[in-house]
Amino acid sequence: MKNGNKKTLECDLCVIGGGIAGMAAAVSAAREGLKVVLIHDRTVLGGNASSEVRMWIRGASTRFPEYKEGGLVEELALDDMFYNTKMNWSLWDLVLLNKVRAEKNVTLLLSSTCCGAEEEDGIIKSVTAWKTDEYVFYNVKAKLYADCSGDSVLAEFTSAQFVSGRESKFDYGEPMAHERADDNTMGNSILLQYRPAQKNETEDCAVVPLTDDKFADSLKRRLPSASAFVPQENFWWLELGGNRNALRDNGQLTNELTSLAATTHEYIRGKVNQSGYMLDWIGSLAAKRETRRYVGDYVLTANDILASTPFDDEIAYGGWPMDDHYPEGLYSEKPNINYCFEKPYAIPYRCIYSKNIENLLFAGRNISVTHLALSSTRVMATCAMLGHAAGFAAVVAVRHGVLARGAGEYVGEIQQLLRLHDCYLLRTEREKVIAFPDAERNLEGKDNATVLKTGESRTFSVPKKFYRFVRIVFDSDFLRSEIKDEPKTAELKRFPSLCYNALGTVTVKTPSSLVKDFSLTFDEDERTTIKIENNRQRLVLVPLNREIDKITFCATKTRGSKDVRLFSIDVVE
Repeated sequence: MKNGNKKTLECDLCVIGGGIAGMAAAVSAAREGLKVVLIHDRTVLGGNASSEVRMWIRGASTRFPEYKEGGLVEELALDDMFYNTKMNWSLWDLVLLNKVRAEKNVTLLLSSTCCGAEEEDGIIKSVTAWKTDEYVFYNVKAKLYADCSGDSVLAEFTSAQFVSGRESKFDYGEPMAHERADDNTMGNSILLQYRPAQKNETEDCAVVPLTDDKFADSLKRRLPSASAFVPQENFWWLELGGNRNALRDNGQLTNELTSLAATTHEYIRGKVNQSGYMLDWIGSLAAKRETRRYVGDYVLTANDILASTPFDDEIAYGGWPMDDHYPEGLYSEKPNINYCFEKPYAIPYRCIYSKNIENLLFAGRNISVTHLALSSTRVMATCAMLGHAAGFAAVVAVRHGVLARGAGEYVGEIQQLLRLHDCYLLRTEREKVIAFPDAERNLEGKDNATVLKTGESRTFSVPKKFYRFVRIVFDSDFLRSEIKDEPKTAELKRFPSLCYNALGTVTVKTPSSLVKDFSLTFDEDERTTIKIENNRQRLVLVPLNREIDKITFCATKTRGSKDVRLFSIDVVE
């Protein structure tokens, strides 16, 4: 290696993996002042949610709509509705990229593969990344590292403890687990995207199929008729690899899945072409569900999920069912197993830092859980909440001069940072100085927003102190009631992306309930008035950095609503 091909970067936090979890970790830490380096091995951000894979973001809200994830998930959804009204996947990639680029404290290394690490006495000293579009090795030295790669890539280069495969029912007392532990996992999937046929469009494109009698039998079971072809299901069942090594064999599995996807289309084209849909896209990158899981100070189990175990150190929640896919994937004769539960469950901080590497955090599908618990925690909205927690844990660790485990001594601060940034927790309320009556979350289906007239001012008193921010929560139509619950648009209720739908066939817009233009005045002098224009977010943190004792709020324009709808105004010391 020539010296000219090496560069060194120093930072507070190095995040490996730029999926939704890694983005949340990087953005969260950066917004609270940490210097962050984000390393991602693809050309676009988003991981399984990117245009390369096109898997929709899901979480607790799929079963418990009132527990819809906030934070970066809601931010991205609202940005997508503003910039990408036709839900074009390439523009979605740009929405993700701009979200990270907007953070001046983040150095983004795309097309960069983590290929080494230096460890000394249980502490990671540096990681090395090869940036393929610059032909440069980056050596990144950080106080803390957050592995959000999904694959636990740093387990490859450090002594970090990890596990893979399925536990037996005797390991953690999970009654629905297998009699014997094994190396099997949930498999990898490749997706197809169809679009409605245009007028006079009768001949669909042909692709080269794979001849496989076994697979043909599987297709006959799954697509016996035209009525069975439902593009909304996203062909998740094009899944392989759980009975192989989903990590080491991923290249081979991707090739096989691509061929099987082509065969699926040929079957649809030749046998059930009365569906009215045409092929629009076949993926070339397999989406992974499960590979390696780090071991933390606590291992979340299926029993914790079923009982909704309360944790004092809660930092995220989940609600997706335990959706355990059979390792054989599409060749399985059995349906996947869904274990449902009555309410969302908490995930403790002890699940997102390493048991034996002192400065290693992690977030995503690689956290410290059993296989069965992972079948629920693995979905991307939940992973995003875990990413927020990892980012804020790094903030707290740096502030107090401790490492990952030590940040747990200040878990209350992590929880308050999460609440500050609109990340809900099951048992932890936000501690705040309220200027306006607090009604941030509508958990009972009631309309608890305060309604003001456009141009109407309200003045609130607060204790006279120095404050960093004014924090405002507007009505973003959080449960997407503006979107009609029809087959074509139902998924928009949770997130504005339809991986199965034609690009440009559904139009979305910024919720009309959002406030667009507003002002904050802090005394009678107009020079202390801050005007915000063209807002498109639910949570707005207005930099203040001054001493005040009262706030006058006035909204002059909404995104279409006749009235101004407001949930909360508070100040941040």
